[in-house]
Amino acid sequence: MPIYREYNLAYLKALGERPRPPAEPVPAAPWLHRWRTLSALLRSPEQAAIRMAKLLRKIKRTGGLRPHAMPIERSYRLPAEPALIAGILPDMVNDGLQAYWDTG
Repeated sequence: MPIYREYNLAYLKALGERPRPPAEPVPAAPWLHRWRTLSALLRSPEQAAIRMAKLLRKIKRTGGLRPHAMPIERSYRLPAEPALIAGILPDMVNDGLQAYWDTG
């Protein structure tokens, strides 16, 4: 008994011609929300920093846990330059958060 199947062109053609369900549209709302958030952040980074400081003060005042930036998933798929930034950015953010959190 052979361990491989013989090459069958008719079988491969039948696989290619089988009916497939229609592709569903990609929801645009999450991408648009992400784009609006990022563009608002780039337009006024000072206001975003003030909002973040207020949020951190509130978390600290209520006794919440120290925030932690998680590493970016699947950064190996990025080109070299963005992957470098994606790799070091969570460490830099965590260092800044720890320095802020440890101050009185």
